[in-house]
Amino acid sequence: MTKRHTEPIDPLRHTPDGDRSANAVRQQARADFHAAPSVDSLWAAIRAFAGYPFRTMQGLAFTYAMKPNRHGEPGNEIVFSRKEKSITKATVAKAYERARALGGGTLPARVDGPKKLGVFGASYLYPVLVHLGVITRGETENSGGA
Repeated sequence: MTKRHTEPIDPLRHTPDGDRSANAVRQQARADFHAAPSVDSLWAAIRAFAGYPFRTMQGLAFTYAMKPNRHGEPGNEIVFSRKEKSITKATVAKAYERARALGGGTLPARVDGPKKLGVFGASYLYPVLVHLGVITRGETENSGGA
């Protein structure tokens, strides 16, 4: 049995355009998502924003990294700096579909706080999804949820 990589990695090292700045890669990934919204294009944007600083609704600073797969490449899990557990691409897909449903199928959807997403790690996913333009912040909820 081979030893699995467990240290989070920077997916920007794995981009074909290694000479472009991280900001350019991130903005292109966000634009690609908006041009063709899907779980896969959202996941690509999430991968591009690994290491970017975010804040929860309660103001707690965090970043995230992609947990590598068994080949050492960016995998299908996100590891948040403030949490010991990771969330999977499937959880992100569930949050994305829930946001679309709350928005009547249109993006960005208005979502009144992380709890409305109804997924594990929502207090961390919520600001990421806001930043990527999947959702807009609602006015009624002021605290984070998990």
